[in-house]
Amino acid sequence: MANYFPKGVERMRYLGRVGGYKSGIVRRRNSLTLRLAGLYSVWEMTGGQFTGEEILEELRPPDLSSGDHRTDWHCPCGHFNSRKRRACAKCRVVAPKCGMLTRAALRELGTPPGLPALRP
Repeated sequence: MANYFPKGVERMRYLGRVGGYKSGIVRRRNSLTLRLAGLYSVWEMTGGQFTGEEILEELRPPDLSSGDHRTDWHCPCGHFNSRKRRACAKCRVVAPKCGMLTRAALRELGTPPGLPALRP
């Protein structure tokens, strides 16, 4: 049930400080618990033959940031998209999981007749 009685400025400041602090602690604790539970379940499935560091290294997502455009993939609409994109920025077509035509792959294939050459 809601309490609509005024609490005063000092009481509200106190509640804001304590509430924000405690909720942050709870969020961090829950996050750590979920990570450890996932790590433990993978460790059990593998029969305990891998260390925690090895499991965490395998579970870490790949680094998709790159400064060059060789890994950009080519959409059928003609738009080049960053490797990080899962769908085309122009037409929203989902990227193919395998067989993405990157700029490097297109350079190896050569330029088809009638299309301009790719810039380096």
